[in-house]
Amino acid sequence: MDTLKSDLIKKKKRRWLDIGANKNFEQGFLYMDISPKKIIPKEFRDSYIQLSILTAGEKEFSRIGKFDLVRMQHVIEHFDFEDAVKVLKNASLLLSRGGLILLTVPDLKKNIKEYLNGHYKKWPEFVKWAQKRIPKNAPLSFYFSIFTHSLPATRHFWCYDAKGLKYVINLTGKYRNIKKLDIQNFQSSIPFTHNRPQEDLCILAVKK
Repeated sequence: MDTLKSDLIKKKKRRWLDIGANKNFEQGFLYMDISPKKIIPKEFRDSYIQLSILTAGEKEFSRIGKFDLVRMQHVIEHFDFEDAVKVLKNASLLLSRGGLILLTVPDLKKNIKEYLNGHYKKWPEFVKWAQKRIPKNAPLSFYFSIFTHSLPATRHFWCYDAKGLKYVINLTGKYRNIKKLDIQNFQSSIPFTHNRPQEDLCILAVKK
């Protein structure tokens, strides 16, 4: 069975947009974010669009055109609930009818489990990130707060489990066939669907 990536390629649906890529660039995508173009790696600058998914409107989006896939990996949690709904509505303006939106966020349930089991300090990538802000001997509750609030420059404004993320997508009225995509699913692949598989919650939906 085909992964999501190979299935899109097989069907010649190759127009893909990654929103909020930050420094995570992958061949085959156009990119949209608010960072200045000069800080984007040179090999990706021709594929980069400096535009805010939150504040831009139909006029700006119409210049970019429609896409078969819009991907947002670890983006939605950086908006509060109300803005997340607006972001997802705006993303629908960039999708062809029947196009796909792919969202990954830190899974609240996984992080709660890590906290309750006392595993945060055994999670090397997370510890390295968290200790940029909190002392090494900080209690586990501080590590959980880093997850919920993030670092100052990349603050998290909301937390999601699968039910919550599906709820926000449904509120837009723009999508159907909303489903959770586990890492074990045949459609999944790293980093195309899951770029942080240890903590990702991944949701796939279809533009109405």
